[in-house]
This record gives sequence, structure tokens and C-alpha cells, in this order.
Amino acid sequence: MYKLLFIEDTYSVKDTVREYFSLIGNDEFSLDFACDSFEALNKVRSEHYDTVIIDIRMSDTTGIENCRRLRESSKCPILFISGLDNEEDVKQLYALGANDLIFKPLIVSELYEKVMRHLKRDGTDSGILECGGLRINPVTELVTLDGNILEVTPKGYMVLKLLIENKGEILNRELIMGKIWGDDPSVSDRAIDTQIKNLRKILGKKGNMIETVKGKGYRIDGN
Repeated sequence: MYKLLFIEDTYSVKDTVREYFSLIGNDEFSLDFACDSFEALNKVRSEHYDTVIIDIRMSDTTGIENCRRLRESSKCPILFISGLDNEEDVKQLYALGANDLIFKPLIVSELYEKVMRHLKRDGTDSGILECGGLRINPVTELVTLDGNILEVTPKGYMVLKLLIENKGEILNRELIMGKIWGDDPSVSDRAIDTQIKNLRKILGKKGNMIETVKGKGYRIDGN
């Protein structure tokens, strides 16, 4: 049975979600509720939850602050119900560790489908990739380092994701070329060097996490 926490201070919304999940979930869920951030944090710190769902417009604090506090206490997926249409605020939530957003007006069937999608992902963190402060959200393709958003090119993102998916392992150039550029004859393996150089520059002081193993390939290790 999956254990969920729904943080919401509007009783009608809580009742609607409870009824729908009970009807459709076929006893797959144990659904707890919290009315404010204080109660929510106490529950997260004392119980294991498979997913936390939270309305971003809680009366006692901001969604961004809630996300920060919850992520400090738990690695489980965090799904926000949001009325935000500001791109920077949305990016900040993802940077702080939100896994997904469901925009208002709330459609409970959509919420249910998103919860199921995250529960059935491999790993307790719903597919989030982490390495030495680096964090990649494969759903949003957002890359952050110590909570700060990094601007990474599409190819740079693909290289970095491949390295983190295989962190600690040496990936040879042929494998990287095949995974990122396929059999495109117009691309030389110097393209890898360019992407690695750019990634190290973007990572700044942590650029040395991406290691060149002479004669073998590249490896990332956050230890």
C-alpha cells in the first residue's frame, strides 16, 4: 500500500481528493492530511511517505518555502498544486526539489494519474539524478547545482545526464558518441571534448567532478 500525504487547508478540496482516491485506488493508498506547514513537517519527519502533494497557496507560508523545508526532510516525490504562471517561480520550485506541478483548476483525475506515474518510477526519488550537488530532473530537464539553476545546452544536458546515470563508471568516447550523436558521419569525436569543456566551465569550482581518464574516456564522481 502506498502512503501519501496531502497538504491542503481547503476542506472541500481535501474531501474531493479523498473520495476520488478511495473510489479509484482500490485500497492501494493510505492518504494522510495536513492543514498547515507545521503539521506537514512533523508528519514528514516522523513517517515515511511515498509521495507528498501540496497546494502551493497555503495560508501560513509560501509554496517555495514549503518546498525547501520538505526537501530538507524527505527525498520522496513532491507534487505541487499550483496557480503559478510565472516561469521563474516555477523554475525555482523545480530547483528546490519539486518533482512535478499540477496547475489549477485542479482536475482530480489528472492528479491521480500524476501521482501514479511518480509512484511507479524506479527509485524512491522518482527518477531524479544526483551527484555531488548536481541534480537533474528528467521530467523537466532542469539542471541545478547546489540549488542554483544551470543553463545547459541540449547536447550538454544529454552528455551530463549520461555521465550521472553511470556515475563512477568510465564511459569511452565511442559509447558517448553513439548515445548522443548516433551514427551521424558529420560529427567528429571532438564534439565530445567541446561538450565536456563547456560543462566544466558551467560547473565552475565543481568542474573537476567530470574526470578525463587518459586513453579510456570520461567519468563523473561527486565524492
